[in-house]
Amino acid sequence: MFTVATLLGYVSGSFRIPIIVYIVLGVVALVAAFAVFFIAVCLWEKQHLAGGREPAQQPFPYTPHPYWIRTRDEAARLGYWFAGDFATRKTASIVRGLESFFYTPNHLTLIAIYATPRGNLKKTVLRSRLDNGKIIESTDNPTTRDATRVIETRVLLNAGLEELMAFHLLRLHHAGSVAVPFKPDNALAEYERIQLERGQRLVAAKLAYWINPEQTCLRLNLRGALTYLKDLFTQMGQLEEQRMRTEIKRAG
Repeated sequence: MFTVATLLGYVSGSFRIPIIVYIVLGVVALVAAFAVFFIAVCLWEKQHLAGGREPAQQPFPYTPHPYWIRTRDEAARLGYWFAGDFATRKTASIVRGLESFFYTPNHLTLIAIYATPRGNLKKTVLRSRLDNGKIIESTDNPTTRDATRVIETRVLLNAGLEELMAFHLLRLHHAGSVAVPFKPDNALAEYERIQLERGQRLVAAKLAYWINPEQTCLRLNLRGALTYLKDLFTQMGQLEEQRMRTEIKRAG
């Protein structure tokens, strides 16, 4: 009886498949598996855009990671204005940590320093708002980009705060628009305002949908997840240019 197994045996006996073919097929399978996993996470993840943080003070609800402590101390040493310590609400996310906000003295740049207790996620994010509505964002850690491109994110891998600020200020110089100051009295509200605006754009572009009546929490839909996946591979290619920076030791 002629079967698929017989056919495969005949083909494998008649043709020698180079080992490189198996390697390529294995890589393709791994990439496909990663893509499916990434999309599944995007569809499942709740993105809390506001209300996911609460003011914190010692003793902190989570163990401060050395990265958070040292970067926070560096911000004070560089003369940035302290705007508060915050902790992730336990009901908001399974990824919890401490976050500090600072302003530059002219209030044109908002600095967010975040780390989980074990340092699985640690990052510093600098944001400036331009008079054309764009947001310039610079960070020391790879992150997903704004699919609507209103937040223009660039990564300077493993940069210390001083180097990251110089990188950010250079970007502002070449932005072609003027930065406008943030309101100094509530850094958290200013930071979350940017997040909420991003959420509104995602929903308007039919890339996500709200999951609470207050419209402060959303999930990506399939189209949004595929857009984020495409951006992820694009960013991975761009980070290849910074491969040598992986050897830089981060604070903490």
